[in-house]
Amino acid sequence: MRRSILLSGLPILALLLAVIPATAQEATTGTILGTVVDPGGGPLPGATVTITSEQGARTILTDEQGQFRFPYLTPGLYDLTAAHFGHTTAEAGDIEVRLLSRVRVEVVLTPGASEKIEVLGAAPLIDLSSATIGATISSALMAGIPLGRTFASALALAPHVVDGGIDRSNPSIAGSSGLENTYMVDGMSIGNTGYGSAGSYSIVYGSLGTGVNYDYLKEVQVKTGGYEPEYGEALGGFVNMVTKSGGNTFGGSVFTYQQFADLEAGRKRSEDGLVSAHAIGVASRDYGFDAGGPIIKDKAFWFAAFDPTFTTVTRETADRVADAQGFRHTLDRKRTIYNYAANLKWMPSPRHALSLSAFGDPAVGENGPQRAEAAAVADPSSKYSKLTYGGHNVVGRWTGELSANWLIEGTLARHRDEFKEEPALDEPQGFDWSAEVPGRYGGVGFYEHNVSTNTQYQIKLSNFLRGAGEHHLRYGVSYQDIGYEASTNNTGPSG
Repeated sequence: MRRSILLSGLPILALLLAVIPATAQEATTGTILGTVVDPGGGPLPGATVTITSEQGARTILTDEQGQFRFPYLTPGLYDLTAAHFGHTTAEAGDIEVRLLSRVRVEVVLTPGASEKIEVLGAAPLIDLSSATIGATISSALMAGIPLGRTFASALALAPHVVDGGIDRSNPSIAGSSGLENTYMVDGMSIGNTGYGSAGSYSIVYGSLGTGVNYDYLKEVQVKTGGYEPEYGEALGGFVNMVTKSGGNTFGGSVFTYQQFADLEAGRKRSEDGLVSAHAIGVASRDYGFDAGGPIIKDKAFWFAAFDPTFTTVTRETADRVADAQGFRHTLDRKRTIYNYAANLKWMPSPRHALSLSAFGDPAVGENGPQRAEAAAVADPSSKYSKLTYGGHNVVGRWTGELSANWLIEGTLARHRDEFKEEPALDEPQGFDWSAEVPGRYGGVGFYEHNVSTNTQYQIKLSNFLRGAGEHHLRYGVSYQDIGYEASTNNTGPSG
């Protein structure tokens, strides 16, 4: 039996005109801004302000009010230098810019010779311009504490995030269900268009894959409330991630993670009479690398990473089934995920940047006991199947400063994820109620194949105005051409 659902070419168009905090101006970056003044608090127009990072230096002059702004900064550490003729030079080091943050630095230059003065005061850790509730999680934090191997395992570090009750890849945020969140990576949505999950999804197996491996992430931001209107697609939380990028210094790493089933404590077995098989061990291993560096110093950079993950779950027939039916199986379910990520960044001028990112998690579950019920029938091979799942993503971005008061940001992205199950035995599934322990026999029964696609176009403009204070006007158009095709089937003859 075969049923098909086709949802293709459905556009979603959103127009945005809002007065919002400046923190919303860049989806994948942050901002350093501030004022250069003299000891009496008077502004110093025309002061030279320079910031330096792994991706080079940027320099601007302060305006009539002595103010400066560096938008579209890659999350990381920056050094700042401010100088003005006839005044000392001030330096501030290790200014931390986080995803979607606005860091304010106030610089005081005293009259005198051009000696250097180190600014020891730290930038504020709390952005008072934003009412957003949530947390920003850095790659250093994720690497330094015990977490799982997916970005979803880091989300529990944010407030209002709990187990979603569906699977660990889609947590409940601020009371929503696990499938009502929005997941963004490098400015593009990676949500499944049929179910809303992070990456591929199946009715039988739930969420599969990782969406993106956290080893490739620079920062993860979880917004659980109070976020800006441009993120209105989220009925639950908004999860924003930015991938790592290269810099002026070549660097890389080689790593492996191992989880041994033999080192696990004994797993508690459910006494539920409906349970027909138990997981008695999980073994996982992955071997990966990441590397990045300059193509042209201060102008162009690259980053690449690859991390295949191999997982084996061992299941055993439940005691009540084994005792009644006279068989006991111990079966290994094997799956492999080929996580990858790469990006290129080119800055033709200090005010403009172009980037291209690609990442994905194509995966395969080898023909075998992918379903737990294979351990609960006399012939396990009748319940064998092969899985193909995961996704591919590519996103191109342009960020630029049109003038001191106008910013522009453009995005073109494509997301595709798929889930496909191929049963080994094409026989109808039945249920034997007459047995001492009722159970299924025959093929796997229901199975599916679905494909989710989303082509995304977005352009945003930011305008800063002064008059009775500073105001930020934000204009934008977002267009998504989404597709979802699903085929549901049952083993056995059709009709």
